[in-house]
Amino acid sequence: MDKNALWNSFPELETPRLWLKKMSRKHANELMEFWGDDEVTRYTDFNSFKEIQKIEKTINWVNSRFKDKYGIRWGIFLKENSKLIGTCGFNSWITDRGNKSEIGYDLHRKYWRKGYMFESLYKMITYGFQEMKLHRIEADVDPNNMGSQKLLEKLHFTKEGCLRDNGYWKGQYWTTLIYGLLEKEF
Repeated sequence: MDKNALWNSFPELETPRLWLKKMSRKHANELMEFWGDDEVTRYTDFNSFKEIQKIEKTINWVNSRFKDKYGIRWGIFLKENSKLIGTCGFNSWITDRGNKSEIGYDLHRKYWRKGYMFESLYKMITYGFQEMKLHRIEADVDPNNMGSQKLLEKLHFTKEGCLRDNGYWKGQYWTTLIYGLLEKEF
């Protein structure tokens, strides 16, 4: 596999109802609809956004990670009207120790429990195993985030353990559950 070839152009992925595409600054207002919602960001390592300028900087940072060949974050767009309803991606791509990646995702509250995130992650994970040639995909989840746990289990992830006080954000230590999926299990 020529891993550098994967980074030549930002990949667009398609599902029956969605497009997974690159985000730009023109999407800042749509992102504010859910990145500014405390319920959506409740279990994330970032506070809800209150300023469009900070969202624009975050979009630039997310896109720079792809340019630097380190990670990728797609916008999740409805095919029916091109509305941005969420994001998902590989937060990192570690090739020198195991060819693995950690995933992250978020979704506008209006679109919860409609199968959109399952559809997005299934396509993204397929891309990760088939195109990126990942061996392992991981996800860290707050123990109270039952929706995310159920989603990962539906995607055949295995709950592997609990990492006590694994991170510090929003002014406190956070415990996370670690979920893992091997290529042979997908």
